[in-house]
Amino acid sequence: MGKSKERLASFALLVAVAVICVPLMELAIRLVAPQPQSWFDLYYKPPGAKLFAIMPNLDKLIDTGDTRWHVYTDENGFRRGKAEVAPSSAPTILVLGDSFGFAYGVNYEDSFAGMIDVATGTTARVLNASVPGYGPLQYRKRLDDLLERGIVPDAVLIPVYAGNDFNDCVWNKDVKVEDGLLGGRPPGLKGWFKLNTHLYRIFSKAYHTFGKAPQQDLLLDLYRPAAWDKEFLHKAETVMGEELKAMKQTLDARGIPVFSAFIPTVESVVDAAGQKNPPVLEGLSLQVPREKYVKLVTAAGLDYVDLTPYLAESGAAANYFTWNRHFSPAGNRVAADQIMAHWKTLAPVLKGRRTQ
Repeated sequence: MGKSKERLASFALLVAVAVICVPLMELAIRLVAPQPQSWFDLYYKPPGAKLFAIMPNLDKLIDTGDTRWHVYTDENGFRRGKAEVAPSSAPTILVLGDSFGFAYGVNYEDSFAGMIDVATGTTARVLNASVPGYGPLQYRKRLDDLLERGIVPDAVLIPVYAGNDFNDCVWNKDVKVEDGLLGGRPPGLKGWFKLNTHLYRIFSKAYHTFGKAPQQDLLLDLYRPAAWDKEFLHKAETVMGEELKAMKQTLDARGIPVFSAFIPTVESVVDAAGQKNPPVLEGLSLQVPREKYVKLVTAAGLDYVDLTPYLAESGAAANYFTWNRHFSPAGNRVAADQIMAHWKTLAPVLKGRRTQ
């Protein structure tokens, strides 16, 4: 009985210390080193729409520790630089992608879309309609919507990421958006601390700066050839093929050149470079998603560039962020250079010819 009372007293003391110290630490951080938010609350759902999008006219700083970057968007919710390079009358290159196309983790100028934008100068301008969380099904819906609204590009770029674009063809995307957060506000006490305290932000930043990113187990089936014969990935492969063909046919009908770029996972780049992956990946076929993409994009009649060998030359560590696994500025540079080098039908657009 005495030990129970001692334990209870010790617990009460810890609670009392926490009640006193946590608010003091929060106050100290707010006064000495206030922390910018680390979460991505940039979403909204247009009235009557099922598809979420990025808010228009944003000017936002995001800092996760792993990355610190600024997001600007125009009146359409397209990501852009702080200053426009080309005039609004210039031919346009539309980018339809997910978080890689959006360039999660880097400033616009350090993204491959931004680098292409800068490289074209005043000859053409980029409309980056990419939205983190989208997949090929949403790319096609986004394209149809923009065309219906009279936003008709002169060329279209469709980057495809191996890590989740196949899965995104099956996953439900009709999700709630609340306070800019995809999926709604995080529940419980942890969610409240995340959204309201600078103490949580500074510890989260330290964790993302010095911690090790967990292995993404959801990718593992992508590397198992037998898994593609099962219902989920079989359907994902079918839908991706259909959506690529649909976008190609829509753009061909308007005489708009379209190009695709394959973005491999970190694991695939490590494998292509002949380096060693974590033990959990031993015995898996890490180039299977790449092979599936090449088959589908070829069947759709799309010109494309597979970025895998070019990223492997300098290695995954140089081209991807450790934690969020998106392209670093170096990886974006590789992508921009290879897209511009391989996209032959882009040349007429860069000369200022508008294709209507």
